[in-house]
Amino acid sequence: MVSIEELRIGTVIDIRDPYSFHEKHKYSIIIGMSDDKFYIGTVFINSMVNTHAINSPELVALQYEISPSKYKFLRSISYVDCSDLKDRIQSSFLQEINTSGRILGNIAKEDLSAIIQLVLNAETIPSYYKNLCNVVHPV
Repeated sequence: MVSIEELRIGTVIDIRDPYSFHEKHKYSIIIGMSDDKFYIGTVFINSMVNTHAINSPELVALQYEISPSKYKFLRSISYVDCSDLKDRIQSSFLQEINTSGRILGNIAKEDLSAIIQLVLNAETIPSYYKNLCNVVHPV
């Protein structure tokens, strides 16, 4: 059983995700947590850029490329979607991980810093959600 103590900023998880367009297994990165860890902010890792949804230069610029040569849990070059923050409630999130998911690893500090910077600068994400999930630059 995964506990909240095992989840940190930069943890990559694989769950059957209710936030996915068609509920399916998705990889996500934890990029923020409220001080009480009640709210957890995540971003999706996608195997390709969906040009139907990511259809402007601004949205394309918010896709961060990561590689299987650096992250063994990836099968191909993938893209972190920094244009959309998913705010999750701890109890539901832990239940999803423990019933249908697993921890895959962690994102390297330099990639995590770049991803968080893109999220913080993303005009597509209301500041309310960035603040709710305490998305801040890593120390």
